[in-house]
Amino acid sequence: MCDVIGSSDYFWHYTDVHYDPTYETTQESCNVNVSDSPFGSYECDSPWRLVVSSVNAMKRIGPKPAFIVWSGDTVHHPKNPKDLSREKVIEVMKNLTTLLRTTFPGVAVFPCLGNHDYFPHNQFPARDNAYYGGLSQLWRPWLRETDAGVTFTQGRFLDDFALPFLPEGMRKY
Repeated sequence: MCDVIGSSDYFWHYTDVHYDPTYETTQESCNVNVSDSPFGSYECDSPWRLVVSSVNAMKRIGPKPAFIVWSGDTVHHPKNPKDLSREKVIEVMKNLTTLLRTTFPGVAVFPCLGNHDYFPHNQFPARDNAYYGGLSQLWRPWLRETDAGVTFTQGRFLDDFALPFLPEGMRKY
């Protein structure tokens, strides 16, 4: 990767962050007390400090990627599924969206939902619903002037809309 850092012929893949917004309070995803581990513990999902640190490291190592693939599993694994809700999932998605957008302004991000990015986990609706519509609005700056927002809202998928945004050398498939 060091050979391409000066160009935009590289991209970042951000995945499986499993951000636990309760890490510093109720520790919904932890199996141990982690009061002395501000950047996380093997026994827990990621605290916000670790999430921010990882995105800042991406910026420091490769500040101008051609694009970012954000492939989901953003939401934590609560010990008790009743501790999660659609509202909490949406808030986690908003936090990560804001972090990526402000850290990499002007960089295309191609978001994808993982099996933990809905409530209840692993139970995505097959068709249009308010959650997909809300994420489509949240991600509108990344979906650009394409019909990607429509296809995403209708079934949580993005097709080859990314192709026009890739550098010339990355368009082969």
